Amino acid sequence: MANTFPGQPMQILHGKMKRLKNVLKSFNKDKFGEISSKVADKKNELADVQKNILNSNPSTKLISLEKSLVFELQSLVTAEESFFRQKSRIILI
Repeated sequence: MANTFPGQPMQILHGKMKRLKNVLKSFNKDKFGEISSKVADKKNELADVQKNILNSNPSTKLISLEKSLVFELQSLVTAEESFFRQKSRIILI
């Protein structure tokens, strides 16, 4: 790996960090991009499943789907809160 960047150790480190920046930017965009719309979509999906449970005879499949959707929604809401908290700190600084 060290041979891919010529030069002194600091130049090698700089090249690696520059390459890593692009990878992290795309990861961040894929993982946290448009987080609010993902939360809204997940809420709608959960509401639809809950309506199906109320309107019909609830099956174990629907109940397990609801549980997994609740878990996914909780993790998305946590990520959204973290995003907005970090964003507010950036604006204040």
